[in-house]
Amino acid sequence: MFAKVITLTLLLTALAGGVMLMRHHRLELANRSAELHREITKGRQDVWNAQGDVAELSRPDRIRHRLDETDTPVAPAVPMPNASTSGGTLVSQ
Repeated sequence: MFAKVITLTLLLTALAGGVMLMRHHRLELANRSAELHREITKGRQDVWNAQGDVAELSRPDRIRHRLDETDTPVAPAVPMPNASTSGGTLVSQ
């Protein structure tokens, strides 16, 4: 009888330890998931800010102002098609 009680106590203790270990592991994973979520959110904010900076710097008036400051001649990279040869409409590339 005494051996059965000891065996049952040891088994229940091992079971409780296993459950506690699993709960601890679950909490660690939840914490890591929250950290990754914060990193993703920060990355998205950085991308959003960079897109805003690019949009600000690529405004036509800002580009004209920079070109005027540096006296840089401007020529199109790709020659525009002649309106008379394309039926009166310009084709964008």
